[in-house]
Amino acid sequence: MKKSLFLLIVLCLTGCAQKLPKVDGSTPETYKSSIDQVTASVPKEIEEKFNFAMGILSMESLKEYIEDGVIMMDDELESQAKQQFQQSLHGLNYKQILARVDQVMKAKMERAREQYEEELLNALDELIALRNAEPTLAKIITSEHQISDKIISMQIENGTKHSLTELWFLGLVAPKEDQLPSTRFATIDFDKPLVPGEKRTVTIPLEEKNGWTSTDYLAVPRITLVIVRAEDTKKKVIIHEKFAEAFDTYVALSKSYDELLGLLEGKEDWVNTFTTENIVKGFFPLK
Repeated sequence: MKKSLFLLIVLCLTGCAQKLPKVDGSTPETYKSSIDQVTASVPKEIEEKFNFAMGILSMESLKEYIEDGVIMMDDELESQAKQQFQQSLHGLNYKQILARVDQVMKAKMERAREQYEEELLNALDELIALRNAEPTLAKIITSEHQISDKIISMQIENGTKHSLTELWFLGLVAPKEDQLPSTRFATIDFDKPLVPGEKRTVTIPLEEKNGWTSTDYLAVPRITLVIVRAEDTKKKVIIHEKFAEAFDTYVALSKSYDELLGLLEGKEDWVNTFTTENIVKGFFPLK
């Protein structure tokens, strides 16, 4: 009797369980009726995520028609793309649709990170090349620096013809294997201008807002400091225009890269990551 009751319960659980509706992409008519059923089966708490997922898959189906951010297609191509999209969902329930989009979004986020790293490395290479060709900055001589957990100290000699009021340093932390070089920034504001020929020992606070961390002093052998910008008493920036542009480009990319890494920490929540604002910022190219 107990065995019969157990079998009855199993049959009820397996046979009576409601199957999730699936998309039927055979024809436009079957697609419309079936997608309505699939949408109705989505739990209320994830309706927004499902609608977002459908939008992502729709956009993915159009990416071959995107050129310079604009969708290029006539009525015939639009009809063809719509049919292909509907057929691509054939046989999927809402859970499978979400799983597919999850894969798409994780791949897209990883691609965004790789693209930014490549751009950042290119910008850094250009900056270093221009820095090596910058004759004025080469005349500002620094001694070997010392770094504690809070400050950098060094001696600076002004070999230029300008009285200096401000210096900007780029700190390059040599990467470990398979890592992107990380950068830091530091500035010196001279209360009393550093006149031509003068030598002065200076200390620079290591500030978190400029990328420094509390453990950077442990990596002293791997940190290179180079002067990338200088101002004189007339507020004149004594570097050439191309170098200034390259420096500004690198700084902007570096800030965006840091922001992107923050976004990627929440890649499970791609609804709040892949937003219009972040697309406009260029984090996630449409194509």
